Amino acid sequence: MIEGILNATQALLTSLTYPDSSTVMGAGSSPAESEAKLLLLPTRSAEKLAKELASSAKERLTLDRTAKKALRDLTTEWLGARVIPMVNETVDKRSEAAWQTVEQTKSETLQARDSSQQKWSAADLSCGGGLLTQACIATGKIQMIFGTEINPDKAKMFEDLAAAPCLGDTFKQSPESLRRPVILVSGQECTDYCRQGSQQGAQGKSGWMFTAQAEWILKNAPIVALLEMVANATKIHDGEEVRHVVNKLETRYVVSYEILELWQYGNPTARTRLFIVAISKELGSHAYSFKWPEPIFNFSRYPTASDIAVHDSEVPSKYWLEHDTPLLQPSFVRPGKLHKIAQISPAMGHSSLPHAVYSWHGLLNTQQRSNGGGRRPPIEDYTPGQPITRTRLITPIEATRSANCSDSYLPFVREHNSSDKFLFDCVAGGVPLDIGKLMMNSICDLLEKAAVPYDCGPNCQPRRSRASRAWSTALAVRKAHKDPYDRVVNLLERIASKADAHNLEDSFTPRIHSILADTGASETFITPQLARFMWDTVPSNLTVATASGNVKADVSGKIALYVCNTIAAPGIPLMQNFDMDATIVPKLQTAGKVGKFNDVGLLGLEHVFAKHGFDIIMRNPDNHGKGKCQC
Repeated sequence: MIEGILNATQALLTSLTYPDSSTVMGAGSSPAESEAKLLLLPTRSAEKLAKELASSAKERLTLDRTAKKALRDLTTEWLGARVIPMVNETVDKRSEAAWQTVEQTKSETLQARDSSQQKWSAADLSCGGGLLTQACIATGKIQMIFGTEINPDKAKMFEDLAAAPCLGDTFKQSPESLRRPVILVSGQECTDYCRQGSQQGAQGKSGWMFTAQAEWILKNAPIVALLEMVANATKIHDGEEVRHVVNKLETRYVVSYEILELWQYGNPTARTRLFIVAISKELGSHAYSFKWPEPIFNFSRYPTASDIAVHDSEVPSKYWLEHDTPLLQPSFVRPGKLHKIAQISPAMGHSSLPHAVYSWHGLLNTQQRSNGGGRRPPIEDYTPGQPITRTRLITPIEATRSANCSDSYLPFVREHNSSDKFLFDCVAGGVPLDIGKLMMNSICDLLEKAAVPYDCGPNCQPRRSRASRAWSTALAVRKAHKDPYDRVVNLLERIASKADAHNLEDSFTPRIHSILADTGASETFITPQLARFMWDTVPSNLTVATASGNVKADVSGKIALYVCNTIAAPGIPLMQNFDMDATIVPKLQTAGKVGKFNDVGLLGLEHVFAKHGFDIIMRNPDNHGKGKCQC
């Protein structure tokens, strides 16, 4: 009877854990050409194993009293051996995940720039090894227009891959003067946020970049921004830095964020990543419709470290370690988890001799820039339970595959820097390609539903920077006026001198608009001509009472203004970007000097005073002899 219970339990456990009999370990030729072997993995006890596996598979395992008593009586820890089919072949999930070669990515980039296909523009901040850049290009709907990166080798990689300029240090750029992309992706330095780092967050040497990027994004004003960071950032200072970024962006964007376990999306490592998606509120209800990618893998079908392994004979000698390693208590393999089988000492250990030893049947440890974090026994001539005297670190080609990159990524990196350390840095610091593609496809789906126009390709209108707007304004005003606008024009030219001339539209000739300061206006009202400069617009329910009757407001939102220091007051910038709330009111007219009514706006000083905290000083021109009012 007991034997029957054990056999039934064993069959149930095998079906719960590995329903797909094609799950394999090892490396070699094709499964059809290999001989099947049996691998016995000892476990703690059949009952414990049954309960834990049933729990991990999210199914309830019920045993009657007789079976439970029989299993409790079996106290030997080695009776719950699990039988796993094993062949000398790696399951190559690259075809399932549609891995893409670097040559294909580069070809698509050049084709996109030369073809008639229209695309959305994108920029990559701190582009690193170019993994998110590859993900953008792989959609077939995105064209890179610039990137930023301080490492010269990585910068050259971006330019070769994206056929677009890399501008250098992100925070030495003027985001207002750069072309505004439709999509912006950013992955700032994570050293001060990861568990193996300083954990100082924004107070660390480079941690400030993560929080500073929020202001950068607000000034550049892309339609969509995708930010990524190690998941541990939510635990640094109780998530203060993450909240800062989210709260800052929420002033103009609909922000959502998730921590994703990347193995569920085809990555064979134990990586978890925090993704923040910001959608501009100018898209209206579409800004709330972003859909996170659905997981591809689950507890019955999942990647393992063995999926990317090479033969033991292909491992360079410098990645082999000779060291006696104490075994741990035997345990079963959990889907989507690391499977530790030995530990030298409690600490993590130096990258040249990691203390943890994992099997090939679980996930790969999160790739470190130093290639530390863990090691593994030989994949071909090791049997679980036998002493471990020889282990191997991850090789460069395995590190490449751990980021879901094709094998061609390795020689591409080697063209720019031949050191293994550089390769490990590129891989560990980036977003694995599979999840990157899925995220970018979700963003493209949203842009299509929102009917966001393409801005790259024939007959497309580039999204211009704020500085280029100011430059166009200066040119238009100079053509039409000399005095008294010279001082204003000079200021506009000075602030806009870095604008990209290629982004200017010859047909766009705005002018400097006048607005009346009204101490009695509770809000700021502007004319419909300024609607193009607004964002976060929503229908307005306001009705404005004027001397000539009530006027129904159209929409409310935010507008970007450039405040000029026309009197050169000391300690105040010559030009200051100033964003404020405003409401469009059609046909809002005020009396002019000669008795006519002019279409101008009303600046509500009460709102500026109460919300923005400004002191308001108004001087009578007759008392100061300057002939004009100063406010």
